[in-house]
Amino acid sequence: MPPIRANDFLMPAAAFTMAIVLGTYINSSIKHARSNAVHEREKKLDDVMVQRRKLGMDGEGGWRGKGEGKGS
Repeated sequence: MPPIRANDFLMPAAAFTMAIVLGTYINSSIKHARSNAVHEREKKLDDVMVQRRKLGMDGEGGWRGKGEGKGS
């Protein structure tokens, strides 16, 4: 059996390092994507609420307006 040299550990060390870097990058990308999705969702909800207020649909009575819902 030939003697073990330093070069014998070079490729496994590089592969291990690459796996750690790739895993860290993937986790970071997923966290940023989730964060961006939350912010986009909040922005769209705010835009929808602004549009609803402009149209007079502020949550009281729905799209029919005040006094035109059930039981009126």
